Parts: sequence; C-alpha cells; structure tokens
Amino acid sequence: MRCYNIVLRTSDSVSGDVDEDGDTDTASMTYAFDWSFIPDGDYELSYTFKTERYEDSAFALPHAISLPDFHFNSYSAGSKITAQTNSIIGVNEAVLVSETGTAASMAKHCSDNKPIFVRNPATFAQVFRVHLLGTDGVLQTSQNISSYMLILTLKKICSCDK
Repeated sequence: MRCYNIVLRTSDSVSGDVDEDGDTDTASMTYAFDWSFIPDGDYELSYTFKTERYEDSAFALPHAISLPDFHFNSYSAGSKITAQTNSIIGVNEAVLVSETGTAASMAKHCSDNKPIFVRNPATFAQVFRVHLLGTDGVLQTSQNISSYMLILTLKKICSCDK
C-alpha cells in the first residue's frame, strides 16, 4: 500500500489574499504542486493541521478546511433535493495554549478525522487552493491565524480485481 504526504505551509504558498492592512490573509492560500509522480487511481485523503499560537478573543471559532480544486465524493444537503458536491475535508477547533484563556492554536491530527475518497490525483490542477471556512461556509477572516501547516495524506486504495 502506497502513502503520500504533501506538506503545505503558508510560507510556501504562491499567493494568498491580501487584507486591508496589506497582510496576507490565510483564509485563502494557493499552492503549486506537481502531481505527476503520484500514480493515477483511487485514494483515501486525510489530513493533519496545526497553526501557530495566536492571541485573540475569537479563538474558539471552529473553521472548516476546503480544497475547492480537488475531485472527491463529498456532498452537502441543500434546500432542494439535489446532489450538491462539497469540498470540505474536515473541521478544526481551537486548543487553548495559555492558562488565561487568551491564547490558542488550531490543531487536527490525522487520527481525528475520517478519510475522504479521492479519485485520480494525476488529473488535479498544478495550482490549487486551500480555504478556511466559517460555519456559514464563507471564507473566514483569519487575521488571527498568521501561519499554518497542513499535511495531506493520500493512501492508495488497491483494486481487488479477480
């Protein structure tokens, strides 16, 4: 069984949204990656996520990680009876890192979330985006998250053709 880890750091992004203060907003980051060395096929995708420590009164807000340029079987319910695809791979929560309750970091370990089925990594775009979304599904203002590391783990699903 083959596994591939893809490490994404905010410092390695090729672009991000710039906020009104001229700082890079980590809610939408773009990364470049050559998928050609990963064989085509079906994979289970899971992830590990960790931010730097930050001071903020809004630290308790959870956020979802979305990979809008990936192709996987994930769906969301809507107001009409249709199959709507969804790009969310999981939700992260704050972990307190100070006794005063004013500092936190976001963390999610690979064992904390169920894998998502991903098809054909070789067909992924060479440039793709990582979005941090609020519970309303909108890009979260993440001025309090200055940097993060996201590790995507792809585990090859072996076909059992007889």
